[in-house]
Amino acid sequence: MEAVGQLTGGIAHDFNNLLTAIVTSNELIIDGLPAGSPLAAFANSAINASLRGGELTARLLTFARQQPLNTTTVELSELVTNMHGLLSRTLGDDIEIDLINASKKWYCKADPGQLENAILNLAINARDAMPNGGRLSIELGKCGASTNKNRNPPKPLGTEFVTFCIKDTGIGMSGKILKKAYDPFFTTKETGKGTGLGLSMVHGFVTQSEGHIHIDSEIDQGTTITVSLPSAKAANIPAPQEQEEPCSLPASKTVIVVDDNEMVSEMTSRMLRSLGYKTFLACDGHTALAAIEEKKNIDLVLSDVKMPGGISGFDLKAKVKSAYPEIKVLLCTGHIDESMLENFQSASEKDIVLMKPFTRKNLVDALVKVFN
Repeated sequence: MEAVGQLTGGIAHDFNNLLTAIVTSNELIIDGLPAGSPLAAFANSAINASLRGGELTARLLTFARQQPLNTTTVELSELVTNMHGLLSRTLGDDIEIDLINASKKWYCKADPGQLENAILNLAINARDAMPNGGRLSIELGKCGASTNKNRNPPKPLGTEFVTFCIKDTGIGMSGKILKKAYDPFFTTKETGKGTGLGLSMVHGFVTQSEGHIHIDSEIDQGTTITVSLPSAKAANIPAPQEQEEPCSLPASKTVIVVDDNEMVSEMTSRMLRSLGYKTFLACDGHTALAAIEEKKNIDLVLSDVKMPGGISGFDLKAKVKSAYPEIKVLLCTGHIDESMLENFQSASEKDIVLMKPFTRKNLVDALVKVFN
């Protein structure tokens, strides 16, 4: 499993480059089609499939614990309660959902987005284990580390955890299946019905969050999955930010697109031109710096993070901001690993990195943030 994780981290960037080229190419194809063309449906299918491919890569990275977490204090009861409508629609009318102890506030340390994905994955697994309907219960609670015998690695005695148990009345799992439950790509579902990444992704997220997960299951007796996450205090919950008025995309800008992947740079350039921007291409940091010096009228540098030539996207950003502070810099990448995080000065800076594969909307949103 460690080898799968290393492989995933190694190919994530290149794989997402390919998906970016597919997404942008198909969006440009749609732009050139007459209104109502049936071909647009095929192009949209290709876009959606590519975005699903990007999600698959992200899930593999989560399994491998190579997906950086935005850990904060989460009020678990509120998160689970807010998910009730989504879970009801996802599971269907023949599955009853019970929330237990959800009226009390339980605070834990976790990435809220990854936590929602984990709960949704566990709920979907439970649904598939109840083909004829049944009951799904989500019970919230709290325990000390000394009461949990399934922690790996062991936590310091006295550490407290907030737990949630997801229990179904489904077909259950045999001991043989339980031994493989966390393995990536292992699934008991029919071909095409699942990737086998649900539980392995949840396991990776929980482990990376310094928590633990345990499965109790017997054939025809249902399954209970208990997830424990480090507890937190209410005072640590970040204050909600005021909703800002949406900003419009600035027009008539000149952009240097820096990427060693010719397909990505060309398609990104075409998409920028479709937005009314003027573009130049550069294959590495050295070429980009020379172009800036020559052109003198650059508004934005849109650069990949991982590039050849000894100048990474972070290096290029530092050089540009030092010599040309008026020029904006937007970084894009197919994968942010832990080693990259130290290059970000703040969390908000990381928030405006353009993640591959990206759509036109993703590009526009990132441009609005950078220019405003």
